[in-house]
Amino acid sequence: MATKNIVCPVCGASCDDIQVELEGQGLTVRNACKMGNAKFQEVVSPHRIREPLVRADGDLRRASWDEAIEMTARILANSERPLLFMGSETSTEAMEVGIHMAEFLGGIADSNSTVCHGPTTMGIQEAGRVGATAGQSKSRADLTVYWGSNPLESMPRHMSRYAVYPRGYWTQRGRFDRTVICVDPRRSITAENADLHIQLNPNTDYELLSALLTLLHGKRPHQTAEDVTGVSISEMEKMLDMMKSC
Repeated sequence: MATKNIVCPVCGASCDDIQVELEGQGLTVRNACKMGNAKFQEVVSPHRIREPLVRADGDLRRASWDEAIEMTARILANSERPLLFMGSETSTEAMEVGIHMAEFLGGIADSNSTVCHGPTTMGIQEAGRVGATAGQSKSRADLTVYWGSNPLESMPRHMSRYAVYPRGYWTQRGRFDRTVICVDPRRSITAENADLHIQLNPNTDYELLSALLTLLHGKRPHQTAEDVTGVSISEMEKMLDMMKSC
């Protein structure tokens, strides 16, 4: 059995060209990165829980789906303030049902966005943002800035499929038509593949951004900006020139 155009649920890049072929107890995955492949292989993993387990007298025992659903509903109905914590690898449709359940029970619906991308969303709500689709970055962007991120390890296909290496409408030579800046305290593998690595001191992102904004306004940052961030003003000017001329 083969299925095409599956959306990968792992890193958030939402690659939608995944192909999965199931033959007996074997699974072949095409187009996915290592993280995506590992996630789909869990379908045939011997560690996968294939049937409900109910705890009785301190031990877990196998149970039917009817028994497990009945027990789950009873626990939820008897709870005073249930928390439904839904992970990001849960489908959107399942999350919708979970939110309806939380509303009906007078409970709390939460997800790992609280400890992950929640602050990003809050910042967007307060200040707005300039955004684009992945297709626009592929076709138009000739400069990519990876700030505090290491996509070659965390989102392996972002550079190859969306931002750096693919040939776009106005970037037909792929990587040769693009410049990459990496802002990261570490010398990550993404930094090693960037045209410019700004290796700032940890937790000085705000100070560096403020210094760049000062330069953008035609003024020179105070000399202490170099001491705080660990980045020379000449490096800041170089980065800013690359951003302004892209």
